[in-house]
Amino acid sequence: MTRLEQLRSQRLVRHFTHSFLDNDLIAAGGEPHQLFVTAFSLLAGLGFTLSVLFTFRYSIALDGRPLAVLQQAHISDNLLVLLITMSVTALLTVIAWDGLLPSRRDAIILSPFPIRASAIFRARLFATLLFFTITFLALVFFPLLTLPICETTSSHFSELVRRAATHLLCVSAAASFMFFSVILLQAILLALLPYGRFLQLSSLLQILWLLAAFALFFLTPNPVDAARHHLHWALWLPPYWFLDLWQSAAGGIWPFPFHTAFLALPAALLSVAGALVIYAATYRHALRKAVEGLPLSPNGPGLLHRAFAFTLNSAFLRDIRQRAIFWFAARTLSRHRTHRLLLSLYFGLALCWILSGVSSAFSTGFVQLALQPDPFTCTIPLTITAALLIGMRVLFSLPVELRANWLFRIAAPPSDLAVTFAARKLLVIVAVLPMALAPFPLYAFSWGLPKALAHTWFFALESAILLEYLMHRFRKIPFTCSWLPGQGNLKVTLGAYFIQFGATMSILGALETTALTRTSPKPFIGFSLFLLLVLAILAWRRRSASSEPWSIIFDEKPIFAANPLHLS
Repeated sequence: MTRLEQLRSQRLVRHFTHSFLDNDLIAAGGEPHQLFVTAFSLLAGLGFTLSVLFTFRYSIALDGRPLAVLQQAHISDNLLVLLITMSVTALLTVIAWDGLLPSRRDAIILSPFPIRASAIFRARLFATLLFFTITFLALVFFPLLTLPICETTSSHFSELVRRAATHLLCVSAAASFMFFSVILLQAILLALLPYGRFLQLSSLLQILWLLAAFALFFLTPNPVDAARHHLHWALWLPPYWFLDLWQSAAGGIWPFPFHTAFLALPAALLSVAGALVIYAATYRHALRKAVEGLPLSPNGPGLLHRAFAFTLNSAFLRDIRQRAIFWFAARTLSRHRTHRLLLSLYFGLALCWILSGVSSAFSTGFVQLALQPDPFTCTIPLTITAALLIGMRVLFSLPVELRANWLFRIAAPPSDLAVTFAARKLLVIVAVLPMALAPFPLYAFSWGLPKALAHTWFFALESAILLEYLMHRFRKIPFTCSWLPGQGNLKVTLGAYFIQFGATMSILGALETTALTRTSPKPFIGFSLFLLLVLAILAWRRRSASSEPWSIIFDEKPIFAANPLHLS
């Protein structure tokens, strides 16, 4: 390989590596290496936290315990490491989804250059393996040093090396299975489907893979509890394959009567080998399909879609200005892949909250729990609605098509309440109405019709309060205002927001449960009056703000560096 070819290969590898974390939300001209450093630090911090917890657990909490208790702790901790590794790998795969296969942009830009397709393939393959290796080592480095030491009962160094090798083998096999199975599936779909259809199906699979990552972590039962309750279906979950392999290689206990370790290594090897073989065989064809294929389907809206749009326009969107803003925002949200993924991420966080409650409720009898109002079951619809409302409110501020900024700027008056009304109606139709109507038959069947109606009443008031709070002083046309990143320190405030969200849901669930289970109507009336009072205060604040002089915001104002120092 000549010096020029080496230089080309290095630049291609750097380009493809940056593309894994490249998306529309990263400012152009930024520094991608800082994003890699941040991601590496977060993964290493998660692994270091696990190491500290394991050290404390085995040196203090389990010190002097019987061997049977230690063996049960070993199998639970090994499963925890596997679940975190597989779930985080799945999340990283979702983030790097568009960079795993040749994109239309890369195919159009790189095709005219005098670069062979084999060189492009080697550079992308090397970048893929590099991305996987760096993220994997950042996550498992500290647990690899700590967990074998904590689990080793012998003083022989060979025993420690054997456990460390077993740890590395099983965890790397599990992570490889999660990562390369996605590449294998994408390569098969790209080889069989037209490029436009592949993009549509790939977007759906990306969202499903994100939700599956959350479900895998929160719904996989503990092996000891699963064996005690005869939940043998858990053996067919992929984490149990690699956990059985881990326990068999390390000489640990296995609480089930039969093994599924024989599925672990073949599944990992087949996913890696199949992904590499099909990836290499179809890469040149994929480049040509990416250039020649159409990214969008030429088919127009169907009959059901037109009927739904006609109903909304006739009943809720009679104002032509609200109708224009509503359908612009709705179609932008449904067609833009990055925004759909971010909204799915918010939905996935709500799903985490719900699945954690469901998994803990299984041990106490979830069927009996669902037959009566409970703080957890009462807040399930509100949790999903709150996540969707917050997610859409955040996404409204992120631009998609700035050319629409000038179109609305020319057509819209300086201040127009149709902006906020259209955005509110979109939030209600997408996030509030489905969660008010869909669970109602289940609640009516489980709790009875009166309690289901009362629950829907409380849900409507709570959703209206949240909507008033989120849309206060919202004066932007969704997806059109320019956005300046870095104005909020999410690394500091995200934890506080999550704690506040959990506390609020717990309090609302307890109050609603009291109002629904008491025979006296006083709790129901008191809770209703409290929600109505809060809603009235927020509505009065909105009307007061609307009466003041204001204008629609089309450009985000920059924050000068001197402002945080209070020098301006």
